[in-house]
Amino acid sequence: MRTAASIGVALLAICCAAALGVSIYPGVLNQGLFFGVLLALVVVPVVGLGAVVCLIVLARRGKLKQIRVPWRQAAAAAAILCLTCALLKFYVPRRIAFAASRSAFEQFVAEAPESDPTGSSAHRLGVYRVIEHAEDPAGGQYLVVYRHPDMVDCVSYGFVYRPNRAGTPFGRAHYELHPLAEDWYWFRVSDDW
Repeated sequence: MRTAASIGVALLAICCAAALGVSIYPGVLNQGLFFGVLLALVVVPVVGLGAVVCLIVLARRGKLKQIRVPWRQAAAAAAILCLTCALLKFYVPRRIAFAASRSAFEQFVAEAPESDPTGSSAHRLGVYRVIEHAEDPAGGQYLVVYRHPDMVDCVSYGFVYRPNRAGTPFGRAHYELHPLAEDWYWFRVSDDW
């Protein structure tokens, strides 16, 4: 039982590390969670049914009393989950990655043309690949790093320097701004106006 619990904690740690790594790109983890929830709708009932059957078989054989709960592994799993949730909630991996890439973003914004509406030339800025850049009329510099379809609309995620609070060059529906450092924010917006 202890070995299985240790393997479970190790797998949980790997999954949490992957989630933290993916979370540096705005929107990627959200998209992955959507597919994860869809997969869980199929997997969780099957695993739950298997666990109930296993418990019934163990109870009938009288072996249920012999099973001891591995409290150390359970505490380690709870600590890993709580720490990962806190780091994701406060966007710590994204803040660290952006801080490491910030000078490249600032240099790009200082030298960039007014906008790149075609998105034809992607730019590598630190750990990020900017797929589109645009300047809004108020002077905000928007740099899209991830985009995905959402039914008929397209949702864009990226970073912005001195944002316009009313909207972006990429739309204004479901517009969210989250501060990173000084005049820098990360944003999410749908192209539905």
